[in-house]
Amino acid sequence: MLDIQYIRTNVDRVKKTIALRSVVCDVDKLLRLDKEKNQLQQDLDMLRAKKNTLNNEMKGGKPTLEQIEKGKSIKMQVQALETEYKDVESRFLSEFLQVPNIISADTPEGENEEGNKVLRVFGKKPDFGFEPKTHMELSGDSIDTKKAAQISGSRFNYLFGDVALLQFALIDFVMHTLTNQEIVGELAEKVGSNSKKPFIPAIVPVMCRDEVMKKMDRFDPIDDR
Repeated sequence: MLDIQYIRTNVDRVKKTIALRSVVCDVDKLLRLDKEKNQLQQDLDMLRAKKNTLNNEMKGGKPTLEQIEKGKSIKMQVQALETEYKDVESRFLSEFLQVPNIISADTPEGENEEGNKVLRVFGKKPDFGFEPKTHMELSGDSIDTKKAAQISGSRFNYLFGDVALLQFALIDFVMHTLTNQEIVGELAEKVGSNSKKPFIPAIVPVMCRDEVMKKMDRFDPIDDR
């Protein structure tokens, strides 16, 4: 997620990113809601300060009728503003969560993968002398996307038998490679990187709170859980 202060001071860049990513997001509306929300917060803070001042004035003595009426008036104003603030804040968050991350300045622009830029190539592409099959063709019944779609939605799959064992073998290979400082150092030198720090494995919680998942853009649409 972007910081709202960044959006305020980089409107043109944010709008350009939105256009390039083809995201539906109204930055001007977002900033209007941001300004309205902040003003309501200031008004609320001012009323609460008045309420505290009035409470201090009424300490140690019997409040006057004027003070009682003034207290009731402030309370009603606070309640009304709190309701309005919650509504504006809700609409603000709805727009705010649609703002995508900024595209880096060196990212090539293009409508599809044809616009990608090849930065480096390792090794020589083999010539098999025949048309290679895709992983789905080679896997046979070991990869089931239809069943996975029924259970979890699109972009998921079931892996069975040797394909499942192959995935675990690849995970083991990657973990062994990235946690070995010597290997990481050799790889870093090949790509011209100064970082030789190995990867630190971590096992994290498998569940997240709704608000955390939403900030990660994992609830879009919200019911796809």
